[in-house]
Amino acid sequence: MCIRDRNLFFNDLEKLIKRDGSIDLIVVTGDFVDRGGWVDNISHVEEFLSAVLEHVSAGGGSPRMVAVPGNHDIVQQQDIIMLNRKGLTEWHEGESEELRSEFWSRDDVGNRPHVKDAFAEFYSWWNEFSKPFRPSSYTEGLLPGDFSATIEKSGKKLGIVGLNSAFLQVSPDAASADLDVTQLMHATPGDHPGWIDQHSFCLLASHHPPECIHKMRLPHFDSEVAQPGWFIAHLCGDLHEGDERMVSQGGAKPRRVWRSPSLFGIQGESDRIHGYSVGEAIVIGETVSVRQMPRIAVKEPQWRFMPDSSYVTDESEATLWDPPLQVAVVESEPESAGIQNGESVGGGETEGQESRLVFLHAYPLSKHFSGRQEVLGRLRVIASEGADSTTGSQASVVVLHAIGGTGKTCLLRQLAEDLTGSQSYDAILWYSFYEARSGDESVFFQDLLEEIAPEILSESDVANAQGIQRAKRLARHLTKALHNQKILLLLDGIEVIQNDNEADSKYGHILSTHKDINELLKSVCSQTRSRAIVTSRIPLKSFGDFVGYIEMPLSHFSPEEGADLLGSIGVDGSAEELRDCSEMLAGHGSVSYTHLTLPTSDLV
Repeated sequence: MCIRDRNLFFNDLEKLIKRDGSIDLIVVTGDFVDRGGWVDNISHVEEFLSAVLEHVSAGGGSPRMVAVPGNHDIVQQQDIIMLNRKGLTEWHEGESEELRSEFWSRDDVGNRPHVKDAFAEFYSWWNEFSKPFRPSSYTEGLLPGDFSATIEKSGKKLGIVGLNSAFLQVSPDAASADLDVTQLMHATPGDHPGWIDQHSFCLLASHHPPECIHKMRLPHFDSEVAQPGWFIAHLCGDLHEGDERMVSQGGAKPRRVWRSPSLFGIQGESDRIHGYSVGEAIVIGETVSVRQMPRIAVKEPQWRFMPDSSYVTDESEATLWDPPLQVAVVESEPESAGIQNGESVGGGETEGQESRLVFLHAYPLSKHFSGRQEVLGRLRVIASEGADSTTGSQASVVVLHAIGGTGKTCLLRQLAEDLTGSQSYDAILWYSFYEARSGDESVFFQDLLEEIAPEILSESDVANAQGIQRAKRLARHLTKALHNQKILLLLDGIEVIQNDNEADSKYGHILSTHKDINELLKSVCSQTRSRAIVTSRIPLKSFGDFVGYIEMPLSHFSPEEGADLLGSIGVDGSAEELRDCSEMLAGHGSVSYTHLTLPTSDLV
């Protein structure tokens, strides 16, 4: 795929922006030109990058752009090649500590001047071209392309460190890349751990991924440059294919690597993979979660971009949200650019505080609740532990289903009461589809967001949206909030928005008019923080194969449970008489029982 096909990329990018919101940061991970061909290609590069900024800005963002160089940006010169054969090719050997020490400590002798000369074209061009749109807080590092920058949005601070990983390849004999803590130290003002701690979260960018670092130097990179917990993601390229890895060693915080393929290639290289990725981060309280939308270009039946099928993605063509990570609590005044879709959506879970119980629609607690103790106990375990005590499987979305009058709503209301005073959730929200004031699904999202993330409703991408677009944006924000906070949704009567035609192949599915609610519940299935317990008169058929989905049919009362309920509502009679009465009613639920006003002697 060549740069002449760039309109395919712009059309795809515009589609993502329209669907998911504005982009705040553009990261280019090197190889702007091929084999140092700056003279012949620089005008095309500038034209393309300017067009990228124009398209992203048209989507409502105020983007900043940062970049690191790649090995193809090196201008090879004969005198540099000869000098470096004697130095940089021996860089990784154990006895080369003196060589490395001299390189990092002296910029006027040895190989450092030649590295600067090899990247001089990149440095002089980028330094001038990027001034209008690079972050206002920007610090250059030791090698050409090393930098740190701070971007602020909605009171949150994103730090990004870019390091030149290609400096060894000034020598054509040096096949490996390297990243050294000296680069990190010089790129970050003051001490680098302190600089990292000043940000809500940080990213690392380089041309090469960690696997391109020589095995003798990889332990240094892991422990001194990419220490677990410092960077939520390492953005890189080089290997002409996409990949996402998250690795934790010895119980440490995970290291996450996002590697994207090259967007364009050299004409005639038909076997190369081309693509790009859009990443998304959300900070809530003391946690941050990230995901990406990997895109790949395919040429059959014609060139187009589509989700990269080598990744596991959801209905929104994005990878699943990673588990939230603890981050520094850093507040600041926002500037015009910031984190990609990094809206602050309320406070995180606060240890020691009772769960906040909110009824979006009133429903009284039954004065005569009786029976159902086994089911109620099972639901309590699911609510507190996220696992089903009966099957041992993950349980994030539970559907209680039975015919009308069986007592589903009373049971759900009793569960809410039992959880009052617990510290398991930031909030427990009761919502009744029976009582909802509108059939518009955007009302559902708005009602919930008003309770757990009200500031979202004033965000421009929501406030200015209407119709289907508004529902989708509200759904996206609510999904993020449920991922980053710990919320229990108690949703009563979802059959109101289900297909109840038993002759239809879509029987039990949520109606297409409410498909964003369907996607929201699917996203809850895949996570371990927020949960949903739902009542319905019919099973939720579209969820049968989802991990995290539990279907819980509610049976009729047993004769013993029915007898207990009859006694609790004041029906006179012996235990045997009440049991006989219950059997006569065939075990029907609480509605049947609570409508009884006759003494049992008139019934038996």
